[in-house]
Amino acid sequence: MPETMTQKENLLSLLSIEVLISHVHIDLNIECHLPCVVFRLLDYPAVSIPYFDQWQTEEFHNLKKDHPNISWRQLLSDQFYELRSANGKFNFKRGKSCLFKSYFKTLYRHLLNVPLFILLIDQINNDDTNKSHF
Repeated sequence: MPETMTQKENLLSLLSIEVLISHVHIDLNIECHLPCVVFRLLDYPAVSIPYFDQWQTEEFHNLKKDHPNISWRQLLSDQFYELRSANGKFNFKRGKSCLFKSYFKTLYRHLLNVPLFILLIDQINNDDTNKSHF
């Protein structure tokens, strides 16, 4: 006997979300060295989509650790800052997808009331660790 829609809605389902970032515009008056987009759906953990790979970010932080009295602007080469266009655009062309389990009906009800949070952060930190925090 085929299941009704109500019966299907009450089943635990495997769902997928995919977030793709083409580009971001950042006001030229705002200093942003290592941009990263972070998204969070409901109570699930936050997921980051960095502009640079993790190893590159760690290298930047190690370089800063070796030269603590030099500003980020002086430390990073001019070519680094050319990654940002003249109008403040970073071409990310990256994304992430996540799988999670949820009851469809419950998820639907929650998504009507709670937005998908998306933040743009700068991965530069000024402590002694080489980890990005968000």
